[in-house]
Amino acid sequence: MQATSWRPAAAPIPEAFSALVSQFCPSASPHLVPLLWQRQIRQPEQLAGFLDAVQYQPTDLNHAPDHFGAETGRAVARLEQAQANAEKLLILGEASAAGITATALLWEGLSQIFAATQLTYQVARRFDLEALAAAGCSLVIGCGRSELVSQAEAAGLELILLDQSWPTDLSSLSSCPNVARLNSRLLPIEHPLAGLPTVAVAYKLMEALATALNAGDMTHLLDLVAIGLLAGPVQLTGESRYLAQIGVASLQRHQDLVNSPRPGLAQLLQLCRMTGDRPSDIAMGLGPRIQAISRLWDDPNRCVELLISQDADRAAQLAQQTELANARRQVLQRQVVTQAKAKLAQLDLSTTRVILLSDPQWPTEILGLAAGQLAQDYGRPVILLSDAEELASGSARISGRGESAWLSGDLCALLQPQANWLSEFWGEGAAAELRLPSQNIAPFAEAINQQARVIGLEVQPLTADLEVTVAELGKALFQELRRLEPYGIGNPTPLLLIRGGWLTQVWHRKIRDLSGQKLDYIKTEFELWDETAEQGFPGVWWGHYKDELPVGRCDLLVELDFNSYEDAKRRRRYEVRLIAVRPAADGSGDDSTDLNLDLNLFVELLDWRGEVLAPAEADCLKLTACPKSWQEVEGWVEQAQQQGQKLALAYQMPSLPSPATVWQQLVEQAPLLNQAQLQAQLQAQLGLSPQTLKLGLAALREPTSQQFIQAVAQEQFMQRYFWQVSLATLQATLRSRRQTDSSLAGVLQKIRNKNG
Repeated sequence: MQATSWRPAAAPIPEAFSALVSQFCPSASPHLVPLLWQRQIRQPEQLAGFLDAVQYQPTDLNHAPDHFGAETGRAVARLEQAQANAEKLLILGEASAAGITATALLWEGLSQIFAATQLTYQVARRFDLEALAAAGCSLVIGCGRSELVSQAEAAGLELILLDQSWPTDLSSLSSCPNVARLNSRLLPIEHPLAGLPTVAVAYKLMEALATALNAGDMTHLLDLVAIGLLAGPVQLTGESRYLAQIGVASLQRHQDLVNSPRPGLAQLLQLCRMTGDRPSDIAMGLGPRIQAISRLWDDPNRCVELLISQDADRAAQLAQQTELANARRQVLQRQVVTQAKAKLAQLDLSTTRVILLSDPQWPTEILGLAAGQLAQDYGRPVILLSDAEELASGSARISGRGESAWLSGDLCALLQPQANWLSEFWGEGAAAELRLPSQNIAPFAEAINQQARVIGLEVQPLTADLEVTVAELGKALFQELRRLEPYGIGNPTPLLLIRGGWLTQVWHRKIRDLSGQKLDYIKTEFELWDETAEQGFPGVWWGHYKDELPVGRCDLLVELDFNSYEDAKRRRRYEVRLIAVRPAADGSGDDSTDLNLDLNLFVELLDWRGEVLAPAEADCLKLTACPKSWQEVEGWVEQAQQQGQKLALAYQMPSLPSPATVWQQLVEQAPLLNQAQLQAQLQAQLGLSPQTLKLGLAALREPTSQQFIQAVAQEQFMQRYFWQVSLATLQATLRSRRQTDSSLAGVLQKIRNKNG
């Protein structure tokens, strides 16, 4: 299981920052300030929009930079033409929560502009575009993979593609004559639309089209945006966070079963005992249910019908079927997770950075959810495959904590360098799907773990954000933490550490499905006490039996939540969800499971990233350019150590144009590259290391740019990491790397001594 650090993350916080937070949030408690600081929310413009969506300035898709704005213009113009000519449009979506919500959103948005006879939709795992062309369709809007480009060309169809494909070569980015392609991966990291998930891109496209045609606003679609964004962990920054914030607010329309504009959604909220006013109502309620039916139903088109149907009876029927499918999902997921943990018990996880397991009996439909649970439990990327046939298929997931910061919330960044082992892979955010020949599983597992070791991917412990007492749990603390919602990658649910507590009223039971049948899925409930408590505080531990709890006093890591379900037996209540527990420490300060940094091993690090006016520090070495590798950081640490100085991380957010754009700039400068001085200038201008520039110069003489683009992508991957990683995680990884180097040096010395 994932290691746990039983000390809260701690870093000195400037008084000026506390004063800055109080400007935007005068009632902020001492708990809020360190949480914002740990999450790198430090600048005035960040704080304003982060804490209050009203203060955020949304981005006009028509004015997005480079290819994105141009492609948006092409898409809008083509849709205007289709509307004028009464053409038939087909919306294609993948069978996933993201694909289903994007399809439903496009259907409703376009229905505001096009006649019903002009529109149809299809959700599937494979598409036959030639058959669709024969049926009279001329224009396709696809929410899916880049393979739709070649399929549309072969079928003679025009295509507007909203995808999150990872580009490996410049040729894959060029616009085909019949394609408008909106891929937010290609935007610079600092742009608010960078990495915008497909459902959000679909919404921005509908906004742009409605503006061009004077067709009114599209805000009634925001609830679908929120579901698509929060159904799985994604990087909720910039525009994504803003859309999730206002989308969750619009979900409250569905609390009324009679007057809800989406009766299926209202029925589903009631069945999962939630009100729709919390992001967690999606992440833990609606999201898993939509994921379940997208994979388990034979006809995934019914998933879209559930969201858009205005027939209350049909919506109620679909919601009931969804709840039963979700119960089946829970059982299947538990079976796969149990079997996977049995396999993991036979492995040496100390040398495993990426978990990859396969089994011919595993149902592919449930592997994504099972991989997500294991990623949470073990704190590292997880890939689960079903290898019953020559072509294995499955899912990969990362959690919203620890290792996800490494990948900037983008799992495909880890898979892309290993594409030669894979038949195909696709996905967005913390989720990816993949297929590969079964004979490639073993070498792929070895290669991806080797890659993880090379880039320094370390398994990070669960670390408490705050230490609190039981007396502090409740409404006031919940409302304070709620200012950070919605949670996602880079902004996980705060973990609260409670020391020396004890549990009473402990009991467990199997949950029941809608028909009353007991399922093989357990939960334990309890009351939590400590010395400060006047009464017990309710809590729940999902998927665990009461016998797994320690006897007597214990230390606990919990998440604070509000359970809005109410019936004749139980009122609405604040409660904690147990994440980790151990017998209480004896107070000696010796935490054997605590992986925090021993600062004596290193120089003192100061976190000034993003600071416009860095604090005055006389005895300090400043790292002002965002590093591209661990070797670069370690070089600065060594220099500071030799000079007896502190090391300040004083760089700004890196400007990272897409790797394809960097290649294009290199090609344009090629005639001047015979001069060494100009090469040095170009290296600085493009933000490349000398090794990568050398690779690019070689690529100019080769038929493909793929190797250079991959090298640029890896350097940018590291720069994103060094910009986003917390100081505590950075220190812990440096310590681990030093210990590894020291151990290896010791082994080599013993070999030398033995060989004499």
